[in-house]
Amino acid sequence: MSLRLLIILILLVDALSGCSGSTSEPSSPVATVSMASKEIQTVSKSVPQKGKADSKSLLGASRPTLPARVTTKHELFPAGQFLSPLTERVREHLKRLSETTLHLHDDRFIKVGGSGSSTPLLLSCLDRGPIVLGDWEELKPTLTRFRRKLPDGTSPFSRKSLAAKPGGTAQWVLEGNPSPLEQEIEALQPRFALVHYGTNDMHQKGTYESAAQAFNRDMSRLLVTLQDKGIFPIITSITPREDHPKANGWIPFYNHSLRALAQFHALPYLNIHSAILSLPNKGRAEDKLHGNVYRMNSVARPCFFGDEALRYSYNVRNLLTARLLDQLFRLTRGEALPADGAETLKGDGSKTTPWMIPGLPFAHRIDTSRSTQFKRDTYAGCQGIPDVGGPEFEYTITMSETRRVRAFVLADTDVDVDLFLLESTAQTDNCLVRGGRSLSRLLVEGSTYRFVVDTRTFEGSPQWGEATLIIHPCGENDPVCS
Repeated sequence: MSLRLLIILILLVDALSGCSGSTSEPSSPVATVSMASKEIQTVSKSVPQKGKADSKSLLGASRPTLPARVTTKHELFPAGQFLSPLTERVREHLKRLSETTLHLHDDRFIKVGGSGSSTPLLLSCLDRGPIVLGDWEELKPTLTRFRRKLPDGTSPFSRKSLAAKPGGTAQWVLEGNPSPLEQEIEALQPRFALVHYGTNDMHQKGTYESAAQAFNRDMSRLLVTLQDKGIFPIITSITPREDHPKANGWIPFYNHSLRALAQFHALPYLNIHSAILSLPNKGRAEDKLHGNVYRMNSVARPCFFGDEALRYSYNVRNLLTARLLDQLFRLTRGEALPADGAETLKGDGSKTTPWMIPGLPFAHRIDTSRSTQFKRDTYAGCQGIPDVGGPEFEYTITMSETRRVRAFVLADTDVDVDLFLLESTAQTDNCLVRGGRSLSRLLVEGSTYRFVVDTRTFEGSPQWGEATLIIHPCGENDPVCS
């Protein structure tokens, strides 16, 4: 069987069923509550407190205005699918941007990232050659359009981006006046942005968990900045790291957060991590960190797309990126391409109809300012301070097997939420853990649980906003769960 046919079969299976994976570690202590404890403590929204707002006043509070791209349709992208579904919601978002920012060039993109984006191995050969498309000749018309020369004599494929450099992070690209991102946008006026951060961001804080919080905030700000300028970001996953086992164990978790951002903003997610995991040496070069590339007579050939060449990281990444750019560009031209479907989260996030978690791992981004629910007056069984007076969202899952999980909430700047785990019975919901931003628990087969993301208040004001819930099933020697 040719590798092209194998890739097509894998993509078809992914599109129909989706894949699940597991992640890795946190090193901060987790607060747990013994089920055998006879002492019942309560976190109450009704406890009088100085500066505390009641639910009626918060229901009428002024809420942030949501951009048009954020809808009430909660789509879930399959965890292991190489290219996320281009659903009607994603297509409508691209169409809206294209129609409202006509000055941008639909046949231009910018590279935004670290060393994996600044290297000439990424796409430059689609401008300079040599190219062997093999079975992918249908890409030629789109590649010709993106190959059009820029004022500096390069094309988007070969240009040395001001918004990409070795060691670059999602924070770095937004710093300065003008920032590297602003300078690159000004130079190209592009429709698309290939965004690839995370490998360097993982080491910017004391722990991988605290770095994940900062990375989530920086990526959120970066994606909003691009979209506010009419640019359609393409989010690329973090690739494996064979040089650092602990960091490598955290990468799936970081990628879940990126997938949740793509779902929330209706953006494409390019899952290079899953695409290269099965390659020899996981597509890693000799340093075990960067991607490898197919070579002929010791010369790199990253734009050879034959069966043998597609056993190497940059060849796979370049082909998948070219395919995605082809689909998106054709959509901007008004071509009627078949729409992809995606699983929709069932429920509405309320206490009476919580969102039903279809399986693990699970990643979902929310905006707590959109909730009108103030049902959780008490959390019997859990310790805590009575400051969770804002609105909440709820999720439910019935375990098909006994499994330890680690759950996290990654919140944007100025957003303050708490995460609770409850065990649901026919009579009541008993709070098992108040975790703050993370919690760990062994969930038992056949039992039903609820995860609640509840908004804190400060001096009567709800600290609401965007946050991502990630529920990670713990694997053996999993650094995310150790």
